[in-house]
Amino acid sequence: MSDKIKSAYEIAMERADRLQDEGNAENLERQDQIKPILSKFFQGKIDAEELWGEFEDKEESWLLEAQRLMIDSLGLNSNLQEVELRKEGLLALENLKEKPDVSSMEKIMADVKKMVEQYNAEQEKLRERLERMIRNNTSREMRPMQTEDGRTVMQMVESMDEDTRRQVIKSRQEMEKKFQQHWESLKEQLFARIGLEA
Repeated sequence: MSDKIKSAYEIAMERADRLQDEGNAENLERQDQIKPILSKFFQGKIDAEELWGEFEDKEESWLLEAQRLMIDSLGLNSNLQEVELRKEGLLALENLKEKPDVSSMEKIMADVKKMVEQYNAEQEKLRERLERMIRNNTSREMRPMQTEDGRTVMQMVESMDEDTRRQVIKSRQEMEKKFQQHWESLKEQLFARIGLEA
C-alpha cells in the first residue's frame, strides 16, 4: 500500500544536488568525490571497513559531509537492511573522528531501527484494517460501460461509499503524520550528534 516513489538514496542524492548549488567550490568538489564512494557502499561494492579506508586520511569536514549524506539517505520507507548498512557506515566514519562518540550514534541508530520496525508493523496493520473496511463498504452494481468499438455493455463495477473513502484517506494521513514527526526528531538528533543542523 505504501507507494515508494523514490528510494531514500535517490532522495538524498537529489538533496545533495540542491545543496551543491548553494555551496562553495570546495564543498562542491568534496561532495563530487564523496558521492561515488557512498554509492559503492550503498550498493554493497565496498563494506564498512573499506569505507573507513576510503576516508582514513580525510579531514573531519569530509567525515561530516559523508555522514550527512548517509543520514539524508534514510527515510521512513527505508528497510531494515538499509538502516543497518547506514549504521555501519556512520559508525565507521565516526571512529575516524578526533573525538568519536560511537555509543551515542549506536543509541540513535537503534532508535531509528526500532522506529522503522514500528512503522512497517503499523503500515501492515493499517493495510489490513483498510482492506476490511473497503471489503465491508464496497458495493457491486451493474453499470453501462462504453467499449473501444463504441458499443455499450453492462459491466459489474465495485464502488466505495464516500464516507469510507474519507476514512481510508484520514487513517493513512494520521499514521503518516505521527511517524513523520517522530522521524524528523530522530534525524535532528543524528544531525546534532555529528555537529550539523538538519
